[in-house]
Amino acid sequence: RADPTGLQFIIEEADIDGFCSHDINRNGIQDPAEPPLPGWTVELDSDDEGVADDTVVTDIMGQYGFIDV
Repeated sequence: RADPTGLQFIIEEADIDGFCSHDINRNGIQDPAEPPLPGWTVELDSDDEGVADDTVVTDIMGQYGFIDV
């Protein structure tokens, strides 16, 4: 699609995934002894307006995924 500058942008969809775990020692790394966080809501603000455009809930292993965003 073209924008007012005359430049053309190709926007492709992608997947975003990750996991949530209890970082007991707060080192930013999921260590083997740190449990997953199932049932947590993860929000995606795809247009940076401060409002969640999509939400997903982590599974039993703390994993989540947004498809075709």
